[in-house]
Amino acid sequence: MTIRTLPLITIAMPIKNRVWALPYVLKSIELQDYPKKNIKIVFVDNISTDGTYEKLKEWAQENKDYYYAITLLRAEGNIPRLRNICLENAEGEYVLFWDSDIVAPSFAIKLLLNTAESLGGDVITVNYIYADEDLVQNVLEKTTPENVRVERVLGSGTGFTLIRRKVFESIGGFNELFVVGEDTEFSWRVVERGFKILRVNIEVLHLKHRDTFIPRAGQNFKKWIIFNFKYRSKVYLVSYKTLPKALKFRVVCWLLLPIMMLFTFLQPMIGLITLLYIAPAIWLNIRSSKSIYQGLKSFASFSVPTGLAISYGLLFHILINSVRRLWNISRRFLLL
Repeated sequence: MTIRTLPLITIAMPIKNRVWALPYVLKSIELQDYPKKNIKIVFVDNISTDGTYEKLKEWAQENKDYYYAITLLRAEGNIPRLRNICLENAEGEYVLFWDSDIVAPSFAIKLLLNTAESLGGDVITVNYIYADEDLVQNVLEKTTPENVRVERVLGSGTGFTLIRRKVFESIGGFNELFVVGEDTEFSWRVVERGFKILRVNIEVLHLKHRDTFIPRAGQNFKKWIIFNFKYRSKVYLVSYKTLPKALKFRVVCWLLLPIMMLFTFLQPMIGLITLLYIAPAIWLNIRSSKSIYQGLKSFASFSVPTGLAISYGLLFHILINSVRRLWNISRRFLLL
């Protein structure tokens, strides 16, 4: 460890109905090789109904003397709203967003902090293993990192991510309109302000039970597309003026893609131009995947349909709003 003085870190955890995961997650927090007196923990419970709040209350009471502070709050809202409440109660130089179904090895906090301090990173993230409880012990028993590599990336989730508080002071918190993709929107704002996002190649365990009310592509592809077309597109439209430039650019690119494909069909020689047009999106998928095959598969099966659904959904809402305005204007005119 090269850091002279270990700073105060706030672990920020939004949570709802995770009593099944709490024994593993809390044990992972307890085992962190970082002074407990340098850790504040903020739990924000989204009105759980399965005993999560009561379990957290019990754990907080038992451990309050070991940590700098443990704050347990209850609030109703979506994920970005709960994250912002965590931020409002955070202290110290860094905030570690730790999802309520994440199990991390004991060296994780120190490693992320050391990466931030030694390489000047503003946002430090990790890789994830999606699996059930069978792998928990394997993760908890890892005491030292192996073959640590760090790379600069253009985006980051917030499942297990260390962020300097000065980042939030500069760009604000999370957009509370985004019930999905709030971390993507936040990441692009981070990049556009010149902050550095680094990814350490260690893996944390994501105990993902698919019990969320928000449809996912892997669960029901049709519902996922409808959700993006009807609802996420509306959020993009309402937030368009404040969206990061990269997301605005994405919308335009996906709108133009079918036109490019049509021209390719009519004139195959244009195919090369179309390939170059979509190359950046393909590259981003490959870079965030474990192989070229997985990256191409992710691009074709997820990025393309999701991007088209959001972009054309946004266009659909614009047209509907325009028709409504014209109808209201014509009604007023006829009533004169």
